[in-house]
Amino acid sequence: MITDVLHAADPGVVSLLCMHDLSAAFDTVDHDILIGHLQQSFGVKGLALSWIESFLSNRTQSVSIDGVQSTRSLLTCGVLQGSVLGPVLFLVYDADVIAIARRHGLEVHSYADDTRLYFDADPSAVEKLVTCG
Repeated sequence: MITDVLHAADPGVVSLLCMHDLSAAFDTVDHDILIGHLQQSFGVKGLALSWIESFLSNRTQSVSIDGVQSTRSLLTCGVLQGSVLGPVLFLVYDADVIAIARRHGLEVHSYADDTRLYFDADPSAVEKLVTCG
């Protein structure tokens, strides 16, 4: 991204950047939607798909306060943020958003839930945009 911005600056073009960091993004990944994306958009099937389904399924969580533990709840959403696979699975889940941004002429760089969207513009066009409010 820095290289793109520097190359645009050489001829006097400006780059407009939006940095996006989703809160609790890993917790919102719906397992069924993710599995559907893996199959339909990425062609994952067979043993590889079964392995990922196994990785996601039968996970539970509970809360412990002052030594008293709540009942366990089955998780139907979320990928493990500390895992090696978590960021990759989130990018698969979020791939449609990236595709939409690119269709509208934006450059996109993402790592997990951190996304940078940017495009280059003529400085006079940006000045008109800023002064119009």
